[in-house]
Amino acid sequence: VIADSVTSIGLGVFKGCVSLNELTVPFVGSDENATISGRLGYLFGNYDRSGAIKYATVPDSIKKVVITKADQIGEYAFETADGLETVVLPNTVKVIKYHAFYGLTNLKMVCIGQDSQLEIIEDFVFASCTSLNLITLPHSLKTIGKGAFYDCDSLESVIIPDSVTTLDEGAFQDCANLSAVSIGSGITEISYQAFRDCISLKQITIPDNVTGISYRSFYCCRNLVQVTIGNNMASIGDEAFWGCFGLVEVYNLSEMTLETHLREYEYAVGAGESFLTYYAKRIITDADKQSGLVFDGDYVFYLDEFTNEYYLVAYTGKDSEIVLPSHVNGNAYSINKLAFCNRSDLKKVTISNGVMSIGMYAFSGCTALTDITLPNG
Repeated sequence: VIADSVTSIGLGVFKGCVSLNELTVPFVGSDENATISGRLGYLFGNYDRSGAIKYATVPDSIKKVVITKADQIGEYAFETADGLETVVLPNTVKVIKYHAFYGLTNLKMVCIGQDSQLEIIEDFVFASCTSLNLITLPHSLKTIGKGAFYDCDSLESVIIPDSVTTLDEGAFQDCANLSAVSIGSGITEISYQAFRDCISLKQITIPDNVTGISYRSFYCCRNLVQVTIGNNMASIGDEAFWGCFGLVEVYNLSEMTLETHLREYEYAVGAGESFLTYYAKRIITDADKQSGLVFDGDYVFYLDEFTNEYYLVAYTGKDSEIVLPSHVNGNAYSINKLAFCNRSDLKKVTISNGVMSIGMYAFSGCTALTDITLPNG
């Protein structure tokens, strides 16, 4: 533990300490203003023959770092700290800079206090932190930078505080396990590719404060089955919802005119379309109207209110070999068009006797599928 009273730390102060597993320091690097360096590797480095700083790889033994005093975390601050699992930030930190934690695949938890003064998370700060599963964004936060949480595969939920006014492009792109998102009242636009390829996202509510959804914001969120559009929505960008093959239900509370798509025979990208209602079976304008969706384990069904027939619209699980349910609520069902489209992870599918029909392109793009068993008769 290095006390808060320390104002500077020398190069290589912990050089060779390969068994050190927890570190408490007032700041990252040489001093609070990073006059010489703002990187953790500085504490383990040395000078080369020319007198330049030579950063050492942070030992894999370092699992936890507690920062007690700093007002910023610098660019590439934790580069090479590949064994790091937990970081505790002080309330005094206002900015986390570019690539500060980039690519730390073992980082699981970043602790930010309720009284934090954090205002800005810059570009790619937590990108490719594939084990990160717990971070609470404080109510002081104003900006989430480009790709800030890109490829955070273990992140399951995020609450964007009302204080956030800027959600930059690709902020949560490729967060494969992100299943719950709450968008705060400060956001007015969902940026380009903000939630692209968030394949575990099933439902999303766009609040009334949002007036625009940008190009490809929810592109290829293949298990997204329901979207609620708030009453002030004015524009939805091209291909914003392309590849959301299970998106059968849209609550449209805005004044925009939305209609279900009539071109049943194709699903290719079309110019000038948001694809919000391209796959929809129903557009609802009454917020109190009951949903037709039925969630049954890893399967999502839709009950058509007009025909009283059930459709399997999405499989949200991760198994490569699956046996489809024999019924839903005691009823037979049909496999909806595009239900398993582009599921390149599927290898074996057994279709049960309760399946009445299989829609167009239902298994299109299932490149690993080698074995499919059809029901008798």
